[in-house]
Amino acid sequence: MRGLHWPGDGDTVLLVHDLGADLDCWADLPCALQTDGYRVVAIDLPGHGLSDDWTTAPNTADFLSALTTDLVARWPGRIFAVGVGGIVPLLDRTGAAAIVALGPQPALEDGAVGSHAPTLILVGGSDPQAAAAANRYFRDRRGWAVSSSFGNAQNGAGLLSGPWSGHVIEQIVAFLRDYRTQVKEP
Repeated sequence: MRGLHWPGDGDTVLLVHDLGADLDCWADLPCALQTDGYRVVAIDLPGHGLSDDWTTAPNTADFLSALTTDLVARWPGRIFAVGVGGIVPLLDRTGAAAIVALGPQPALEDGAVGSHAPTLILVGGSDPQAAAAANRYFRDRRGWAVSSSFGNAQNGAGLLSGPWSGHVIEQIVAFLRDYRTQVKEP
């Protein structure tokens, strides 16, 4: 499995790309999160990017659950998850303390279970189908959720590289900051 790690202290942010994409979709988000003190981990899902196509791999939801268990065992602090598109509903399986959903596609749930994790939903509001999908995901959330749309048709990871990218990254960092672990000074 291919992955990248940006060192930090306390909490870990797991970045999970959409189906058919790879970990190169994150633009400046990993550096912005690291600058704010987070440890950041981005992966290529099995069969994506430079990761092997595991013929014996578990389904994606089980893979994400096992991955977050490993991350928690390796590093202290909580796990936050940021995902794109069809992968977003599966982030509930990570046990994340908070979730950021970029252009969620809830119709592709396949095995997702609901959670009460606080959720930030970001969507390109000029795309009526994407806005409707984000609205469905918002209404299906069991816990606290907030949705923000941007006045363009770019959606998903495209929000991180389009004209609103600075605002998108700022909202993600600010949202996660509300849930970060307070690290005690020695």
